[in-house]
Amino acid sequence: QVSNAVFTMLSNNFHDPYSLSNIAMTIRRSIIQLRDPNVLELEIAVVDGLMRNNVRNNKLPDFRLVPNEFVANSNLRYDWADLVDFSYKDKCQFYTT
Repeated sequence: QVSNAVFTMLSNNFHDPYSLSNIAMTIRRSIIQLRDPNVLELEIAVVDGLMRNNVRNNKLPDFRLVPNEFVANSNLRYDWADLVDFSYKDKCQFYTT
């Protein structure tokens, strides 16, 4: 069990970091890949092992960013949910804190 785990998905590099459509397509490909049960099973197993190791060693997760990385998560709804097609028409919401 991973329980209250923090699960972070990293996308591939953006071919054009100034293009919203390129960024959206890159993120979409990463989401589709992560939905593959075989990929997800391996990812969760790795997270579970790391979290158990952290607990045994009295460590907390390290959330520092690496260069060229950004984080988006829950709280504030983005206005552009209808502008980018993640293949979930009228079911997609974006949040940040």
